[in-house]
Amino acid sequence: EYYDEWKSKNIQLVRLNQDRIRQELIPLGVEFFGPDAVHRIVLTLDEKIDATEFNKKLISEGVRLLDISTRMYDVGVKYTNDPPFTNSLQATAAISDEWLGEFLEKFKKVYQSL
Repeated sequence: EYYDEWKSKNIQLVRLNQDRIRQELIPLGVEFFGPDAVHRIVLTLDEKIDATEFNKKLISEGVRLLDISTRMYDVGVKYTNDPPFTNSLQATAAISDEWLGEFLEKFKKVYQSL
């Protein structure tokens, strides 16, 4: 009954979250694969950082992202003629401000510790 209202609000929230993620992580050197899917954002780390090891450190902080550096063909973000991704992680952007703030804080902590 409320799907149309919910969907537009959810898409607006996701776009705001994706913008905030970019604003806060670009200064660290994180790049973004685009365009973004509706609810996710793909982050590409500096080539000196191994995405799998980085993700393990995030998990120890209580944050889990999808490591697509090893699964790029399985998750639907890899197009047939694209070059392979390296050091890429996928995050959902359909989360509350509180969770987003915690994600960004922990992501920066781990990134800056490397």
